[in-house]
Amino acid sequence: MKLKILTSVAALCALLVLTSCAPTIHLEPAANANDPLCAEVTVRLPDSIGDQARVWTDAQATAAWGTPSSVLLTCGLEPPAPTTLQCVSLGGVDWV
Repeated sequence: MKLKILTSVAALCALLVLTSCAPTIHLEPAANANDPLCAEVTVRLPDSIGDQARVWTDAQATAAWGTPSSVLLTCGLEPPAPTTLQCVSLGGVDWV
């Protein structure tokens, strides 16, 4: 019984050590981050984009990929005005 408890404690300590190494990216939530449409988007986000793994963020309706983060997503922003920045259309969605 003691061995089982010690094994469980060791496994828990290992888990805590491993999760404490995972980066959390600080992002500010958008004004409309609580829009139900943002929830629909964020629950469907992929675990990776190309070779960039998803990392945790600390704001509602946000996401980041890569270490250091090279792809950032913030849902609930006002639609952008016309821009000269590159726009890419994927799956019927335009991304700036």
